[in-house]
Amino acid sequence: IRDSMDIMCEDFNRMVQELGSTETMKNDFIANVSHEIRTPLTVMNSYASALARGGLSEAEQREYAATIAAASESLSTMVSNILRLNKLENQEIITDKKEFSLDEELRRCVLQLQSQWGAKNQEVIPELCELNYYSNSEMLKQVWLNVIGNAIKYTQDGGTIEIRLDINPKNSNEIRVRVTDNGIGMDKATTERIFEKFYQGDSSHATGGNGLGLAMVKRIVELCGGRIRVKSELNKGTQFTVYLPIENKENEKEDKKKKSLNTVNTAGLK
Repeated sequence: IRDSMDIMCEDFNRMVQELGSTETMKNDFIANVSHEIRTPLTVMNSYASALARGGLSEAEQREYAATIAAASESLSTMVSNILRLNKLENQEIITDKKEFSLDEELRRCVLQLQSQWGAKNQEVIPELCELNYYSNSEMLKQVWLNVIGNAIKYTQDGGTIEIRLDINPKNSNEIRVRVTDNGIGMDKATTERIFEKFYQGDSSHATGGNGLGLAMVKRIVELCGGRIRVKSELNKGTQFTVYLPIENKENEKEDKKKKSLNTVNTAGLK
């Protein structure tokens, strides 16, 4: 528990330092962060006080210690996500691009989440065309893990999740990734605000989360020059669709060359 608390405190201090120098430290943001932090802190304080008073059985002590550790982990995860989102919001270009197998990356993400969908006896159906893609694979991995993870979280035991990868039939210069579930779905009001930082619909409160994952997803997709769309209906399911432009190394080199020439020409005119 002490190690978790030390890590959480270090992450929180780092968050304050980084956010303190940016415009994201606005009143509404502070209010949201304070609200989200208050809940795990209250849990930790309550259970820690009970442990300090003593008089608990060994089983109760283990249960209380586990609750404190879980709250600490939740808080640490939230702070890490805030830092990650803050970094993304101040980032303007995608770096460390490489060509990789996108269909294989999606399969690896499904396997990484196997313990979650396996525990709920869900069926995950991947229908993936073979497709090499040029971008930052690690950054996009956060998109797939968040979107697929959400589908698992909000789909009942025994439900079905379909993951499809293909070329957008309406635009051959785009790839399309669709994640469709037959879970609890969302109402229109929630669907319209689902990508906002810290926003949580009623269904979200029942299963945890702090409303940062999809905000990060949207920002990453935008940085890649793409877009994300959601369709959902209460008690019927949800579909997230990610559209990403097809790039290659040659195009990127040409763009960099043009930008370099433009910079030189502009400098020469001054």
